[in-house]
Amino acid sequence: MKNEDYHEKIRTMLNDSAYREITRDPTEAITGKTSALLKKSGLPAETCQSLIPQAAVPPRLYGLPKVHKEGIPLRPIVNGINSPTYLLARYLSKLLTPLIGESNRAVKNSAEFVTTLKQLKLDNGGMLVSFDVVSLFTKVPIQESLILIEEKLGEEITPLFRHALTSNYFLYQGKRDGRIGNHRQSKRSFLVKNDAVLTGREYK
Repeated sequence: MKNEDYHEKIRTMLNDSAYREITRDPTEAITGKTSALLKKSGLPAETCQSLIPQAAVPPRLYGLPKVHKEGIPLRPIVNGINSPTYLLARYLSKLLTPLIGESNRAVKNSAEFVTTLKQLKLDNGGMLVSFDVVSLFTKVPIQESLILIEEKLGEEITPLFRHALTSNYFLYQGKRDGRIGNHRQSKRSFLVKNDAVLTGREYK
């Protein structure tokens, strides 16, 4: 893919209403709030100290080409390493790990999915349907996720989850963008909101 085509696809993606450009770098403010919430969290002092960001930098946006799809769209990825909530999100995702798989709507991996399909018996006239969700991680409902988190893990830890789920922004070509919803965060923070929904009840 040509460099100019890559950047044009990124710019087109950022024109979505889920994104908005912000005029000030929130890194320092989010870093300060992260530290303040940790100190009030009731977590052991040693744990809090290990989660306080040091020399935090803005998350960075890039795109991975979906070569199997027509037009080769980009999958947005935000590299959150060393961002203000990276260490916190990594810690919180570990709290959710034991809950993964509790839902009967979840599968561990593609091999288990194939096994499940082989065992599935359809009624006469029945059919299997698959859906391709566009921008899945920008549509995961934050409030419902937080309700599930509080039910599963208690209200004391919920403010930290809320902070990790709502302090979303990134840097692209020197411009800062904030999220009205959520972006697909590299590894850790999107795992938090995804697992929170998958391990809870179904919302209609």
